[in-house]
Amino acid sequence: MSITKLEKNKVYADGLELGYAGTANPRKVRVRFFPQFITTTNHQTNVTQKHNLASPILIAQLLDGTGGPWTDRSVWAPHPKQWWAAEQLVGGVVYSPAHTADEVAYFADNAKFQEIGFKSADGSANQDPRHFGNATTKKEGEDAVAGLFFMINDSGTVLRVDKDGKPLNPDGTYVNAADDPATKKATDKEVVADDETPATETMTEKVKKWARWALYAGLATGAVFLVAIGVKKVSKPARKGK
Repeated sequence: MSITKLEKNKVYADGLELGYAGTANPRKVRVRFFPQFITTTNHQTNVTQKHNLASPILIAQLLDGTGGPWTDRSVWAPHPKQWWAAEQLVGGVVYSPAHTADEVAYFADNAKFQEIGFKSADGSANQDPRHFGNATTKKEGEDAVAGLFFMINDSGTVLRVDKDGKPLNPDGTYVNAADDPATKKATDKEVVADDETPATETMTEKVKKWARWALYAGLATGAVFLVAIGVKKVSKPARKGK
């Protein structure tokens, strides 16, 4: 089986499932996005560290669950690019077939895994230390973040964006302040307030307004005139009968 390859200039959500990998026992694959900060816990020393990444990274995670050769890992076990690009055998049966270069193009490699502390005992960097000995960091590794989106630009760099593809800084603030919905809302309120002032009325609007007032004045004058005639008729002495 193969996994869905990620495309450039398309918005994806953290935790996106990419399909199934493996032939002996196919498992789900999903992508995790880490924009800048990550917490790791050494499963041997139980020392927790926070890392400020040099650049955002994407990690492919395999749904392991129970059974198989990786039962000491989390339910969603992360693997570097090299793992996906090579055939994994279980009892002589292909467990995970090698994926194409396009399918693994944007995943973090062994060097990036080791840089941020994703190291196993043999240094192969196939294990995520967040999944050991610390419930908080285990959750960070397991649970996709709602409302977290990413995009791969033309140069192949992964960036944090909002759901509409507007670029965000790693901390979630907008790169362009004008793209911030809160800024737009405040600006729209200011525009509406300004439009309600007489100073912003067009000449056409003024003419229409004066025409309406003239019409109202004319109708009022006519009404007064009719009332006056009626009063005059009523107050006139009635003629005596024959």
